[in-house]
Amino acid sequence: MTSFKNEGTDLINRKKSPKTTQWKGKTREEKRHQAMLNKIKKWQKDDSSYL
Repeated sequence: MTSFKNEGTDLINRKKSPKTTQWKGKTREEKRHQAMLNKIKKWQKDDSSYL
């Protein structure tokens, strides 16, 4: 009976955790972070071309 209770809470805890979708070995958070860095690099390049 106790093992069943533990399983139930484990499932609930798993649902609460943020979704991490594997995509080419990267989680969604990593992918978003990488995209942000790429945008910043792009903006820096654009700024240097204006100057």
